[in-house]
Amino acid sequence: MAEAGPCVVAVTTADLDPAAVAGKIADAVWARREGFVYTQEPLADSIAASRRAAEQYGGPVLMLDHGDNCMSGGTCDNMDVLEAALEAGLGGIVAGPFHDPQAVAEAFAAGSGSEITLELGNKIAAEGFPAPRPPLRVTGRVSRLGDGRYTITGPIYTGMECAMGRAAVIDTGTAKLLVTETTHEPWDQSVFLSVGIDPAEARYLVMKSRMYCRPVFEPLASAVVECAGGA
Repeated sequence: MAEAGPCVVAVTTADLDPAAVAGKIADAVWARREGFVYTQEPLADSIAASRRAAEQYGGPVLMLDHGDNCMSGGTCDNMDVLEAALEAGLGGIVAGPFHDPQAVAEAFAAGSGSEITLELGNKIAAEGFPAPRPPLRVTGRVSRLGDGRYTITGPIYTGMECAMGRAAVIDTGTAKLLVTETTHEPWDQSVFLSVGIDPAEARYLVMKSRMYCRPVFEPLASAVVECAGGA
């Protein structure tokens, strides 16, 4: 959309003028318009802030790759934040879920315990956006394979049964990467626990989420840093 913004619809009792009520609300929204503008930091600044937080407070530092979350239509296969974190020398990373059914198939074909090199992510073109960068080449051990099913333990959606498609964990030594066949919001710690990863033990926890992860993972986190990939 070239232009998008708020609109106000008022439903009132008979003694009030809905147009006047709507106008009053619209005036209040307009007066606070600066507060509705989100200004994102350059990715390099977010990576540096994550490092400082880990050095000062320990882990896990929650690094939210919020622009590529599936609840907002993201493909969950953009590798910018992970690639920047690895290039910056961050270690103790737990990251995912990354949506890449081809990589999952290759991990299952290789088998648990195998060493494997994958061309990960950056495979899905989004209409109206630049073409994806080349996939991120990662080499590591297939440390876990699973069916991607788990039950949410809470505090949100407690008891709901979820499926990520088949799931594979690739351990590169500096990062444990959860790769799944479908896009998936990290609603619960069991996203990771179901494949043998304890997110509380991570130094950096990179997830493709904006909001839904917060009730579950913020209590674990020493700090939260929003990271803008795909720019």
